[in-house]
This record gives sequence, C-alpha cells and structure tokens, in this order.
Amino acid sequence: MPDIPEPLLTAKLSPPELPGWLVPRPRIDRCIDKGVQQGTVTVVSGPPGAGKTTALAQWLAASPWPGPVAWLTLDDYDNTAGRFWRNLAAALGRAGICPAAAGSAGGGDGPLLIAPALAAQRPPAVLVLDDLHLLRAPELAAGLGYLLRHAKPGLRVVAGTRAEQPLPLHRYLLTGDLTEIRAGQLAFTGPETRLLLERHDVAAYREALMPLVKRMEGWVTGLRLVAIALRGDPAAGTAGPGDVDQLIAGYLTSEAYDSQPRATRDVLLRTSVPEQVTPDLARVLADRGAGRGMASLPELVRANVFLQPVGGGWYRYHPLFRSVLQARLREEDPALLARLLRRTAEWHRQRGQLADAVRYAASAGDGQLAARIVVDELAVSRLLDPDRSQALIQGLADLPAPAGHVQSRDCVTAAALAVARHDRRSAASWLGRADDILRRLPTDAELTSRLAVALVRFGLARCDGDVPGLAAAAAEQGRVLTQLPADVLSSHQELAPRARSSEGEAALWAGRFDDAEQALAQALDLPCPQPAAAVRAGCLGRLALAQALRGRLVRAGELAGKAAPADQGTACCEADTEAPVHVPAGIALALVHLERHELAQVRAELRRVDLGLRTREDRAAAAVASLAAAWLHLAEGRVADAVAMLGCARDGWSPPAWLDGRLWLAAARAHAMAG
Repeated sequence: MPDIPEPLLTAKLSPPELPGWLVPRPRIDRCIDKGVQQGTVTVVSGPPGAGKTTALAQWLAASPWPGPVAWLTLDDYDNTAGRFWRNLAAALGRAGICPAAAGSAGGGDGPLLIAPALAAQRPPAVLVLDDLHLLRAPELAAGLGYLLRHAKPGLRVVAGTRAEQPLPLHRYLLTGDLTEIRAGQLAFTGPETRLLLERHDVAAYREALMPLVKRMEGWVTGLRLVAIALRGDPAAGTAGPGDVDQLIAGYLTSEAYDSQPRATRDVLLRTSVPEQVTPDLARVLADRGAGRGMASLPELVRANVFLQPVGGGWYRYHPLFRSVLQARLREEDPALLARLLRRTAEWHRQRGQLADAVRYAASAGDGQLAARIVVDELAVSRLLDPDRSQALIQGLADLPAPAGHVQSRDCVTAAALAVARHDRRSAASWLGRADDILRRLPTDAELTSRLAVALVRFGLARCDGDVPGLAAAAAEQGRVLTQLPADVLSSHQELAPRARSSEGEAALWAGRFDDAEQALAQALDLPCPQPAAAVRAGCLGRLALAQALRGRLVRAGELAGKAAPADQGTACCEADTEAPVHVPAGIALALVHLERHELAQVRAELRRVDLGLRTREDRAAAAVASLAAAWLHLAEGRVADAVAMLGCARDGWSPPAWLDGRLWLAAARAHAMAG
C-alpha cells in the first residue's frame, strides 16, 4: 500500500485549529490535567457532536504539560497494523520522540519497536488519540495494550472516543490508572451555553431560544446548529430558524444511526418507543430473549448512542435522538410502531404502572386497550380521585370519544373521564350506554365493568347530592363484590373497605347515623393497603362528621384528628401535589370549634373545606359546610350573610329531610335575630 500523501498525514498529526467562537472550558481542562498527572489513560467519551475533539484541542492549547505531546487523528484507514503503527510512529516523531523507530514501525512489530523509547521518556510523553473507536482490529487493541504496559511510566494516553473499545478500560480502572470524562461532563452548562450564543451573535434570541436550548440538554453540536440556523439568511438559501430540527435530524441520522450495524439500528428503533426503557422491556420490544444477539442497554450506553442510565435500572435516549428514531420508525413501519406501543402498554400494565400503560395505549390510538386497562385493572376509582387522576387523564387526553361498535369498558371509561372533567351530562349519557350493553349480558359477565359503572354512578350521585342514587350505587358495589373471583379480591384489598365506606357515606347523607357509623367502623376494621390509605381517611372523616352532627363533639374531634394525619400521608405517587383536604373531617372540626365558640378556628377549617370542595364536588357536604358557615355568621352578628349562605345550601337540589330541618332551624334563628 502506498504511503499517505504528506498533506493528509500532516492533518492527521495536528490538532484542529480552534475557532473564534470557542467557549473556554477550564473545568474540562482541569479534568484532563488531573487524569494525565495521576494515571496512564484518560478517556474523553461521548456521542457524536459531544465536543470530544474540541475538548482535547482546547486542553492541548492550554496545557502546561512539561513533556512532549503527540497528536494522531484516526480514521477508517488506520484499522490495519501497517498503517496504524506507521502513523503512530510518525506522530511520536513529530513530537520529538522515537525518531529511530519511525521508519520501521509499519508492521505488527510496531509496539515492540516503539515501547522501549517511550519507557525511557522523562518527563512522560502524552499521546492524544482522537476517534479511537475507529480502531476495531483485535490485533491493534492487543498492540495498544502491550504499548501501555511496557511504556509505563514514560507514556500517558489521552483518547477521544465514542466507545470503550479497543482499550480494556476495566483493567486500568482496577489499577487506578483510568480517568473517564463522559458525556454528562462534556454537556454545556447554562453559563457556557449563554456565552456560546453570544459568540454566535444570537444572544438577543435568548428568550425565544429557551425551548430549543432545553431540548439540547447541553449537547454542543445541537447548540451550534441552533446558532447557525438563527444566523442564516433564508433569502440567500442558507438555513433559518425553521430548519433547526431538519439540521439536527440530518446530523444525528448520519452520525449516530446510519453508522451502526443493522442489528443495532433495529434495537435502537424499537427501544426508542417508550420514554424510558429497562433491559426487560427492551427484550420485549426487540423480540429477543436475554443474550440472543441483541445489543444490551449497558452496551449501547458504552457505545455512546445518546442513551444514558437514569437510575433504578431505567435508561432514556436523548430526546432529540429519540425523536429522530421515532420519525424513522414511523416512516419505515407505522404498523410496527403501533404494535410496540401496545407491547409497552401491556408491559407497564403487568407491573401496575397504569398511568404509563394507558398513555402508551392512547399513543397507539387504541382506545379499547386503554379502556380495558382502566376498567379491568380497577383503576376507575383512581380516575375519579382528583389527587390521583391527573396522570390517567393526561394519558387519555388525546383519545377521541369512543365511536362505532363500543364495549362497556369504553363507555364506563368515557363516563369516568367526563366526571373527572365535571361534565355530568356526558357522564350520565355514557353510563346509560354502558347500562344498555350490560343489560343484555348475564349478570355475572363483565364484572369489572359493572363495578366501574357502580363507582362512576356513586361519584356522579355525590356531585349531584342524589342521596337515593348514592344508596343504589353503594348497594351495586356490594353486590358485584360478592361475585368477583377470590384472586381479584386478594390483589385488590381496597375494594372491600371502599364498598363499606360507600354504604356508610350513603347512610350518613340519608340521616341514618347509626347505620353510617356501623358501616364506616366495619370499613376501618378491614385490611387496607397503603395506596388506598385515602379510603381509611375518608372513613375516619365521615365518622367524625356523623359524631359531630349528633352532638358528640369530643369523639368527633378525636376522629377528625386521626383523619387529618392519615389524609396528609396519602400524597399522590404519580404527581408532586399537596396533601388533599379531607372535606368531612374539616366540616366536623368546624362544627366542634363552632360549638366551643372558637370562631377563628371555624373560619380556618371552612377555608380548607372550601379548597377541598373545589376539586371534590360533594353537594351534601357543601350544604353542611354552608350550614356551619351560616351559624358562624350568626355568631358574628352578620345576619344577611347567614341568610345568603343558607340560600346557597339549598340552591340546585333538594336536601334530605334531616338536613332540610336543620337549615330551616338556622333560617328561623336568622329571622329572629333580624326581628
């Protein structure tokens, strides 16, 4: 093979020139300095465009290293022993090292000829190897290993690479000779990003750029492409702001996707479907068992294909690269994308991660799968809970309303979603359609749908203050519960206490306080898993309210005090929300403080109750709270406010007889005070 022409060889043996827009990064320089001073191998690794070459060149320009420094940029043509060792010897010779071996190191004996001269080098020489990942020949890896072992301590190697190969880095890690600078350290910080934009004269776009900059996550080439696009002149045929995505997609496709083997490209496409992926989910998506020719996620991380661990066994792609992969998959095989989304949904469903399961089913456009997950996994109660529903609602947000041949699950899920959105008319309509479907089936068929219908109907009755409807829905819950298989009851221990709590709530608003206390006490005695602790808090709060309405204030205060800590401990696991205000417990405490003439405490409790009622529609509870507020106004001598509050308590519904009598009593007191 003829020698490389001199101009090309010179380019390979010299670091690239530093452009004027370059941002000083002393923190990276210090990391490389530390590695060179303390160990044998310093590796700067990252995905394409992470700034590896620039970091090496910047360090070299600012380095105070006292010994000689050689630079060699590798390419695909260096993957033979003859060319690699000849170029390496030339690089060392250019730095004033090993000139005698430079002309004869062109074969497999290259490391044997070069190592002795390097071993005697004082101070140690630094060899910078850029694009080391392009050396794939096993004999070259063995030769480099020999050189590092036998040239020590006269040699330091600083490598820029996309992958760990070909050096056996674990060996140097164990001996303390390895320093690694990874993609996370190479990512631009906020101040570095601002300076980069200023040097590209696009700092004035800072506010408009923020969404784009955040998407880059410190990826320097992406930031550069943004700056280049913003400086472009569309009239002159150069890029403009609208071309940023196209520029980035082209770069990532060429550098990070097309350069991979076909099997790896397939794994990349399939595992880009979920936002985050585990090794087990990756095998499900890739149709491969463990170890059957599939590149593992840790291997992809080491290959620097924009995949990073995020803790707990989870991994995620850089969002820009994931977008490129998904666009490619959508273009090549949209049907496969839909199947992979369904697999992802099923994988999450099996692990109880229902919000994620619903979201991926919805992304696949499979409304029936999403509804089946919600209903069959008994998640309708979560959808009706304002503190736990947001993730499910967001997952279902993009699904159109069920159409065509709908099933009971589709109807009841649509009804629950309508209740969560405070659309009672739509909820009632969907419940009617679900009833029509279930009425044509045997009573022991589609039990999860029947239970879901009862739960939604109970929630709708609570919103409307429909006391008979509450009782009917609670009874239906109990009836379906007796028909559910034992394994379902065992895996959903919250069902029994929730059903008894519903019976107790229906009895409370009907004025049957003895029955309410009995049902609620029984609900509290049943096993209740931690995720359903809100059920227990609800039982305690309603028991407290029942006691307060009967004048048993000491007991009411004790129960309400127990309900509040239980309620505060039920933070939603899917969103960082404040602990909910439990309305019945708050009303009970307001009544207790009212009887004690602690008016400031009454106002504080009623404010909390009002906050709770804004997200938890409960017509009967709102009326009792209004009654308490009316008595507070009367205690303060504000008769007109009390009369207005009593009007609010009656507005839009017919209170049950026991509550109606109390409202009339308060009204009589107000009129008496008014003369």
